[in-house]
Amino acid sequence: MFDARLTPAGLSNADLETLRQFGVTGALVFASTVERVDDVTASWNAARSELSRLQSLGFDVVTCASVPVVLGGKRGVAALVAALPKQLGERGVMALGPLMLHRGTEDEAELFLEQLTMARKLARPVIVSAPIARHDALTTKTLALL
Repeated sequence: MFDARLTPAGLSNADLETLRQFGVTGALVFASTVERVDDVTASWNAARSELSRLQSLGFDVVTCASVPVVLGGKRGVAALVAALPKQLGERGVMALGPLMLHRGTEDEAELFLEQLTMARKLARPVIVSAPIARHDALTTKTLALL
């Protein structure tokens, strides 16, 4: 597998064939990072589109879905959280995530915990990521939430 944060949309079919020649057979495709509520659904759809493209080229591919915790407290987030179980039920969606604190606010922590609870109820694995900025403090807070 390769880290599809290489952005599979930016990889041509020739690039993917080169990866295959190096023994890559699968990928985990992440939805693109978004910072606006209005962009989340399009990001989920784009990830599933890349999933289909990579599968058609013979790669073993899965994806994940979440509501970015950076959106915690913003208008429209509740509707996205309500739509998340349907996203998690889509073909090829194997986990909830990635979940990552950006600023460590209470709104972020609340959305993080809400999605952890959902994953537990749906018996889905969770992908958790640690930020580069304020790494020590935010990683400590993330671990405390887990």
